[in-house]
Amino acid sequence: MLSPWLELDGARARLDRWSEATGLDLVALGTEAGARRSGTPRSRSR
Repeated sequence: MLSPWLELDGARARLDRWSEATGLDLVALGTEAGARRSGTPRSRSR
């Protein structure tokens, strides 16, 4: 869903900031996750 948007200026950085704030990997959830992963917490190892 989000793959084309990630190429826009600033999009990935914004999603990374939102991911950090929510504790969810929003890039993965918007590009590769199925319905089962929708609540998976983001890894803090990044």
